[in-house]
Amino acid sequence: MIVRSTLNKLTTLVSVPWNSFVAAFLYYTLLAAMMLAGNNPGNAAVAGAYAMPPVVYAATILVRLYRVAAAWLHAHRPHGITQAAHTPA
Repeated sequence: MIVRSTLNKLTTLVSVPWNSFVAAFLYYTLLAAMMLAGNNPGNAAVAGAYAMPPVVYAATILVRLYRVAAAWLHAHRPHGITQAAHTPA
């Protein structure tokens, strides 16, 4: 069994995959290029566009936390009627 430190587990939980980092960089570069070109989509659209990558990152973290919790619950609870049939009376 591999034992990992708490810091390593936390780092793994909050890390960003390289392809997501590159995609966010290109996304922000495109937004900056549009603004430098003179596009004026409006304040709400700009705020929404710049908020999108952090929102997606937060959703990714929530999905990872959900998977960790589901795996922990799956490992620590009895599984249906077969578990009850094998417990001593």
